[in-house]
Amino acid sequence: MSDIDHIIIPEMLVRLLTKPLDKTFHYTLERVIAPDNRPSDYHCNSYLVSDLAYWSVNGYDVDFCGAHGGGYGGDGEFARQLSRVAPRVHLRDVFLIRYGPDVVADARTTKWDRGEWAEKCREVLSRKRMDGTLASLNPVRRKWERLI
Repeated sequence: MSDIDHIIIPEMLVRLLTKPLDKTFHYTLERVIAPDNRPSDYHCNSYLVSDLAYWSVNGYDVDFCGAHGGGYGGDGEFARQLSRVAPRVHLRDVFLIRYGPDVVADARTTKWDRGEWAEKCREVLSRKRMDGTLASLNPVRRKWERLI
């Protein structure tokens, strides 16, 4: 799982896929920033996670779709829940490259009001805390359509 402005190059993917990984953990990766590949903190929304761990928390909570900001919607809550069932292990020898809009013009969404999204996120979190429903429930409950 990752954001669209982060990529993994073939050499790193091979390194990752040939590691003896344990499905009872989820993994984060190092990160560098393009174009000069300067080191950066790991990306908190990029994970390698087994299907077992992903579904043990019922996947990403669709209640947060459209409520980005403040941890981009439910990303922070998803990471907290995931860490409880599959602790995080950081891989220091595998990295992602982040491309910002200074390198790729549409690498990141900048046209929407992040303050408005953050407020929506706070509202969803508040409601879910009050309802006692912070865990993702019934994750596939919306009608989806294929656009491409």
